Amino acid sequence: MIHLALEQRAELSWRDPDRKVFGARKHQYRSTLVETAAVEHLEAYLGVPLPAEYREFLLRVGSGAGPYYGVWGPDEALSELNRLGQEYLAEEGKAISPAASFPLTAEDLRDIALGMAAGVERFWVERDWPCDGCLPICEQGCTYYSVLALTGEFTGRVFDLNNAFGYYGEWLPARRPPGCWELEMPNPHELPRLPSPPTFGQWFSGWVEQCLSDLPACRTKHRT
Repeated sequence: MIHLALEQRAELSWRDPDRKVFGARKHQYRSTLVETAAVEHLEAYLGVPLPAEYREFLLRVGSGAGPYYGVWGPDEALSELNRLGQEYLAEEGKAISPAASFPLTAEDLRDIALGMAAGVERFWVERDWPCDGCLPICEQGCTYYSVLALTGEFTGRVFDLNNAFGYYGEWLPARRPPGCWELEMPNPHELPRLPSPPTFGQWFSGWVEQCLSDLPACRTKHRT
């Protein structure tokens, strides 16, 4: 995955000179390698090892370029987790533990799948945010985040989270991140859904695939 990710990042930057991919104007397809000491410091704080794909990605590709506004490294993830955890403890009287069990289960995912199949409008799972057993790794914009499970049956899997108010969280298995996405543009190319929930590697690769599918349309729009 690592060698391919490096090649893909370079190709996306070349094919998207005007940064039409959602979030690219922020991360500019640039990444900063993360030092081993920083990863180990994060793991010591969390009390649990980082999932292997995310850990290797930080060390060999780096934080920065990636879905939405870019993949967070240890400093950003830890800062967000600390801020949320301190507020949650002060207001709710509850401490979160990244090493404790992640609260979503296979039964929750079955309920989501059934709701989606039935066309139910509210088909997400409701859990507090922040919560145990996970780490925010990416800001999607507004009140949406990408969250990586650190423990439990979904260790190493990515979830989409909406935290519109208070500590109320709406959770879904991560969907394919957007490529070119602007209000005035036509709908993006529909690609197959990612595994539910995807691993970090599947999530990142799913974003690259969407970008490469959408970029010809972006170039056409720019020329006209």
